[in-house]
Amino acid sequence: MLVVSVVGQLCALPIELVREVIRPRSITPIPGSHAVASGLVNVRGMVVTVLDLAAALRMDGVPLAEGVTERASGEPLPRAVVPSSIVLLEHGSRVVGVAVDAVHDVRPLDAGVASAGEEAFAESGNAGPDSADAAPRIARGVASAGDDIVMRLDLGALLARVMLSSEEGP
Repeated sequence: MLVVSVVGQLCALPIELVREVIRPRSITPIPGSHAVASGLVNVRGMVVTVLDLAAALRMDGVPLAEGVTERASGEPLPRAVVPSSIVLLEHGSRVVGVAVDAVHDVRPLDAGVASAGEEAFAESGNAGPDSADAAPRIARGVASAGDDIVMRLDLGALLARVMLSSEEGP
């Protein structure tokens, strides 16, 4: 999993979907677009939609703490390898960018903790796409990644929510 920071929260993105990480660049807003869609960027002649992951998580009801720079234990969060970045993801035949505050590194997740975290997350009311919620949840649970606890994200759910919402209107 690719570990990134979004408003102080460590999140894990499936590495198999990551195409590349690019530095931030000028984003062209899209009038009337979904609130999560930051806009469009040009990547070597390819127009890519950039989504604001922090806005998506807030809409999903995930509490995010502005300005968090340390773990609950008081230790600082891991230093970002690439601060303020756009992670380009391949989803089917599409390439979509996700704006993050920082990219840290690639880490394996502890499988036992990951599955237990998803069950606990579902029990807390943050059920997944099989729930009665109209939109699937982006946050799929928590997992252990080395010394850190990270939020596992379902990028398919994020893209489905944005695509479905854009078909219904802003």
